[in-house]
Amino acid sequence: MLEDIKGKLAWGSKRGLGNYLTIEFGEPHLNIREPQSDIKSTIPSVVKLLRKRRVWLVGDYQLWIQDCDWEIIEGETVHGGVSPVDGINKALEFIDGQIVIDIINLVEAAEKKIVIEFDGGSKIHLSWRLDITSADTAFSLKEFRGKLTSILLSGIEKSMEHSV
Repeated sequence: MLEDIKGKLAWGSKRGLGNYLTIEFGEPHLNIREPQSDIKSTIPSVVKLLRKRRVWLVGDYQLWIQDCDWEIIEGETVHGGVSPVDGINKALEFIDGQIVIDIINLVEAAEKKIVIEFDGGSKIHLSWRLDITSADTAFSLKEFRGKLTSILLSGIEKSMEHSV
């Protein structure tokens, strides 16, 4: 699954809620969600949001790092989910513009981790967390207007088609 991002340019890296990260890869595309008129919600903020057209930029692929531990390594500096936000943001900025040169899959090994290596020397380590259930999602890779593939902490790969 992650082999698809090999040779792709990383960009649009950002930290989400908690320790979640997203990184776009490949060519940029506009995602457009048209306003909705048949809204079932009665929550004013939801209604207002759904009545607006929404436009955002996405890559050929989006890596969504969810319920796994991660480290971003640049040289001797290691940033993880518990690092200061400024350090993580700087590490994410450093990843932007680099190309994925290798994916090392150690999930079957005792280490239970994946290493993504970049041409600028950065690395991302994704390690399985042992404190949550094996049915939770470690990370997902979403193709632009294609398939969403999730890797569960159990190691099971789940795929489904998506439109946005």
